[in-house]
Amino acid sequence: KHMKVPCEIIRVPQSGHFVFIENPSGFHSAVFYACRRFLSPDLDSESLPEGLTSA
Repeated sequence: KHMKVPCEIIRVPQSGHFVFIENPSGFHSAVFYACRRFLSPDLDSESLPEGLTSA
């Protein structure tokens, strides 16, 4: 709440500590979503991929 830098928390369902092993497709979707501004600057308004939630 009090961070001085922008941050975003993306929850990947059906995963725990090793999210990249327990839900690889959800992990990859979250990584690509998090990198969207660097991959294509026009996609800032893109919604979360199906199955992911924002905290």
